[in-house]
Amino acid sequence: MLISFSCFSSTSLGVSLSENPDGTVFYNTLDLFNELAEGEMLEDQFGYTITDGETTDDGLVTITITGTNDGPQILVRDRAVNAAEDEAYVFTEADIFDNLVDPEGDDVVSINFVNLPDQGMLFYDGNPITLSQLADGSDPLLVMRTDVMAGKFTFFGDLNEFGSPYGVFKYFAYDEFGAVSWTIFSSSLSSESVEMTINVASVNDA
Repeated sequence: MLISFSCFSSTSLGVSLSENPDGTVFYNTLDLFNELAEGEMLEDQFGYTITDGETTDDGLVTITITGTNDGPQILVRDRAVNAAEDEAYVFTEADIFDNLVDPEGDDVVSINFVNLPDQGMLFYDGNPITLSQLADGSDPLLVMRTDVMAGKFTFFGDLNEFGSPYGVFKYFAYDEFGAVSWTIFSSSLSSESVEMTINVASVNDA
């Protein structure tokens, strides 16, 4: 006896459904429920029809979605700032955090680094940031948002050097519970970094 199965193309909450060749149904939430807080639950439903060619029956599937803590969402992955030759650039809160929003409304509190600029140097609280302090280094460094607001995160280019672009670095951002940044522009919802380009304008040397 040949039994066939069909289901609606979407659920009551708007999640898209697709039937796989093996008879299973793919329930693709993507980022629809990222606003759910840790442990918060929501129910979704979809209907289906099953038949053997003679008898047809309808059914309803209920799915419970349980929220997890999502990291900050990157709204704009590529960022840029404009510095001047032979002058320190002081990063602002807007430079670093304005392109980030947390789906659950948690505070975005810190960043750390994927790489350092090829030219010039980043400083945190007056100390140069080193390779060992990268996210995958032996002594990862977190730069706190409050310290960025206090002017403690800076960049200084090499003496008498300029260019556009001059240097590039990437950074992850974290919410107050330690969840890492991600972006809808990726093929997955795994961790993603922001890319910051530093342009350094020339000045007239005496």
